[in-house]
Amino acid sequence: MLRVLLEDTTLRRGYLRVACLQVVAILLLVGVFSDAGRELGRMTGATQRVEAHLEEAQEDAEADALAHSAASLAALLQKKDADPEEVAELREEIAALKAEVQKARAGVEKTSERPRDGWAWTLVNWAGLLTSLYVCQWVVIALSRDHHSHLSREVSLRTGLEPEDEAVAPRIRLNPPWMVKKLKQRWRAVWLFSLGMPVLYVVKLAIPSSARWVLFPVLVSLWGAWWFVVFTAGKSARAWDEPEARAPWFLRGWNRMFSAVPGLRGYGAFWSRATTSVFSPAAQVERSPWGLSGLALARGLSGLPLVKCFLRPVIPVAAAHLLRAERDGVPAPAPAPLTASGAA
Repeated sequence: MLRVLLEDTTLRRGYLRVACLQVVAILLLVGVFSDAGRELGRMTGATQRVEAHLEEAQEDAEADALAHSAASLAALLQKKDADPEEVAELREEIAALKAEVQKARAGVEKTSERPRDGWAWTLVNWAGLLTSLYVCQWVVIALSRDHHSHLSREVSLRTGLEPEDEAVAPRIRLNPPWMVKKLKQRWRAVWLFSLGMPVLYVVKLAIPSSARWVLFPVLVSLWGAWWFVVFTAGKSARAWDEPEARAPWFLRGWNRMFSAVPGLRGYGAFWSRATTSVFSPAAQVERSPWGLSGLALARGLSGLPLVKCFLRPVIPVAAAHLLRAERDGVPAPAPAPLTASGAA
């Protein structure tokens, strides 16, 4: 898919312009509306170096002041008619300067004795930076998604696939229906994932305690990976056009094992009703698990900050090609040769 985007000069220019402008917009938003710049300076050590220079300069200034006061006291003591009160005040000033220098050095030593706090704050700062990138990326893509839809349509046409997106003039706009749709999709994914957690928790209790800390996270990860592959297939409208699809493997197994147990049978019925809307993409994944799993891996990589700007337009088209190949046994054709009208 990327090869198709990059082969056509006009399409390549538009693709790179959209992706690069999105990256620039994301970075500008992060820099303007978050403390990422300051935190990045701290994470790279620039802030620590500046603070170290300031502390060193302050210590030098305090040492100079202390030396000057000591010299003044020595000169004053050499005078035969020195005022005792003036000598006492100068001694108190020197004692106060010494106390400040010792306090500052003690604070530096105490900070250096806690290196783990530095690592903890570094992790927190990186997490804050990534969160800022993700939020700003979502905002930029929400405003410019028409351009991604246009690129997906062009790639579909050049690879012999009927486009799933309507032909529209791409522009920067806020699309509330699309935002509501995305929020509903996120909530559905969380809901479907959570329905399996009670089952996994019961399985956890049956696992020996020595292996529980390893196997339970693995089971949860596999459960989440399954749904991620299902919703990756669902990026194409072709994954949702099988109204008579059978229940997924876990529901078939549950109903087979617990059909005679009233309480568990009731949970299975509730689980089936909640999952009915995704029977079609789940059936597609069961028929073509490896190809769609590979696409899910690519989608996972595209979720990285800034990378999504480059890979998002090709994921739905790749999913549609995999689904068509699974159903018809027809591989994706070679890109159509460019014509004068196609290059315009």
